[in-house]
Amino acid sequence: TSETGAGLLLGLISLIAVPISLIVSPLAARHDSQSGWIVGLGGLGIAGILGLLIAPAAAPLLWSMLVGLGMSVFSLALTVIALRARDAQDTASLSGMAQGFGYLLAGVGPFMFGLLHHVSGGWTVPWLMMVAVYLVQTAAGALALGGLSKGVTTREMAAAYASFARGGIYTTPRTYTEVRDHNGNVILDNK
Repeated sequence: TSETGAGLLLGLISLIAVPISLIVSPLAARHDSQSGWIVGLGGLGIAGILGLLIAPAAAPLLWSMLVGLGMSVFSLALTVIALRARDAQDTASLSGMAQGFGYLLAGVGPFMFGLLHHVSGGWTVPWLMMVAVYLVQTAAGALALGGLSKGVTTREMAAAYASFARGGIYTTPRTYTEVRDHNGNVILDNK
């Protein structure tokens, strides 16, 4: 029953996260700032992870619900990209940068969780990694939202992050609104 119970609690996390994700983004989009939503949802996720870490048997339903609420910040991250971009090119640049880094980290996360469990022989170190991820996510989300109101465009921010992939070399961002094939036919028009 322990494995069955764990599976049901994992299902509960998704059962909470998915519908809340559909509700949170439109609610948050109605406000001038989404920082409070990001910090609040991140705080709920941190509380859930800490509960699972410190007293897993005390309130497993509550911890799972809190983690599910914390996970609903994903849809808000996608919403913030659209809300903060000034135009379609900015949206594409920011989305490509944020989702590229985000999915890279998300892909490494389960592997690291399992590796830390294997190396440490317990669950404390992997759960502490989760707390660290939540803290970074919450802080970065809250701080990034103020950055675009200070004169930095989304395109410039994406180009700055892209310099990591180019060995620290910054390239001035360019936006293409039209792409033509070798015969001169338009194959992409973003006007």
